[in-house]
Amino acid sequence: MPVLLLRATRPMHPQLGGHVVGSGLLDRFRSEMPDAETVEVPANHYTIVADPVALDAIVRFISR
Repeated sequence: MPVLLLRATRPMHPQLGGHVVGSGLLDRFRSEMPDAETVEVPANHYTIVADPVALDAIVRFISR
């Protein structure tokens, strides 16, 4: 089944830090799911859905 993982590269909250998918988890995901598509987006968890990079990736992914 096709899989697209969008990863926000900016922390959720600057004072709190943290990512939903940290860099180590992303590396593990890529190694265990080599056929999945991953896109790192210059946004945080709360704004990723409206980021042009994410939107382009989603449109490309579902248009296949």
